[in-house]
Amino acid sequence: SLDRTGYLATVTGAIWGIQGRTFDNIDDKITIPRVSSLEPANSVWFGAWIKPTSINTEGIIDKPNTSHAPPYYSYELELTDNKAVASVAAGGVYDNLTGASDISTTAFTCLDILYDGANTYIYLNTVQDAVQAQTGAITYYNTELTIGNLRNNAYPLGGLIGEVWVNGSGSLAEIKRHYLATKWRFQ
Repeated sequence: SLDRTGYLATVTGAIWGIQGRTFDNIDDKITIPRVSSLEPANSVWFGAWIKPTSINTEGIIDKPNTSHAPPYYSYELELTDNKAVASVAAGGVYDNLTGASDISTTAFTCLDILYDGANTYIYLNTVQDAVQAQTGAITYYNTELTIGNLRNNAYPLGGLIGEVWVNGSGSLAEIKRHYLATKWRFQ
């Protein structure tokens, strides 16, 4: 199927519904072949509206390395132990950032990850949840973008993904604008 930007996406399972796609926590995923516009060089803003049914270790967005070795991902968002975990490989260094707040399993959460060339941030519903210093250009590999799972199918999501975005840059003002423009769909 084509997404709203015209990228050809392959949907495996992930049933479409009123508020997005439901993932079965077994093997559902959406993949988009390598596209240069999903590989911004010096900054990236990505995220998703999610409503997981459980929170173990579950993949949301995965732009991986060609092999499962450091740096494991160009950028990645997963849920681990009830927290958002963001990863960006910048300056050739792969770093994990774990959020401080628990993710709800009863309501949608808007997760935003912003890497601005100096720091990586996690925002939950526009509130900063974690930040760490990180610099350098993002390292990319000849891999597809996976939604709702990690590329190796090791961490499938159970629950809903309402919307996913990847942009070359962002700011807190843009995160808030996007949140206010889309939250009505996920109330």
